[in-house]
Amino acid sequence: MKYCPACESDQDDSSFYSDKAKRDGLSSSCRVCTKSRVARYKQSAIGRSNRAKWESQPRVRARTRELNKSPKRLATRRAYRNRPEVKAKEAAYGDSYARSDRGQEVREKYRATDERKESLKRYEQSDKGRARKRAYRDANLNEAKAREALNRATRFGKMTRGPCAHLSDECAGLIEGHHHNGYDKAHWLDVLWLCRHHHRQIHRAA
Repeated sequence: MKYCPACESDQDDSSFYSDKAKRDGLSSSCRVCTKSRVARYKQSAIGRSNRAKWESQPRVRARTRELNKSPKRLATRRAYRNRPEVKAKEAAYGDSYARSDRGQEVREKYRATDERKESLKRYEQSDKGRARKRAYRDANLNEAKAREALNRATRFGKMTRGPCAHLSDECAGLIEGHHHNGYDKAHWLDVLWLCRHHHRQIHRAA
């Protein structure tokens, strides 16, 4: 038995951490009190400051990058991100960020960069990109033909893209045509103009 001055109680030796610097080889406080003290220190201003200084050291940053690439940590991260509650949380955050002014500004800046254009061009010309495009077209032939007809009509001035039909603060992304009456040939140009955010919402609900 050993006395813990923090919680003022006698506890078994197994309730204390090992500490070779102490005469009895055990820490002064019990495990519960030690964890509580460390948690308070991490949340304090000086604790956060010291943590930031430690993580900014080149040696520590290099070690962190090395650990983040290890198979064990990658597997742990994948398992965590595949959890349903984590996926739902990330999807909700992604939607809110995409609708924000900052998200739209960052997206438009990236789309205008030569790096993004070159990356998209390389992917479309790669075997993987071509195979994926062919597979998607074969699986959704009517949708592909309807989109191609709509793109030709807007390109040659037969149709003009209008504002999003919802016109709300949640609007985000490019204006796209929603074939609300289906993808039959008779309705290829019968579309409802929506922003990408609302267009995706309708398809997800369907």
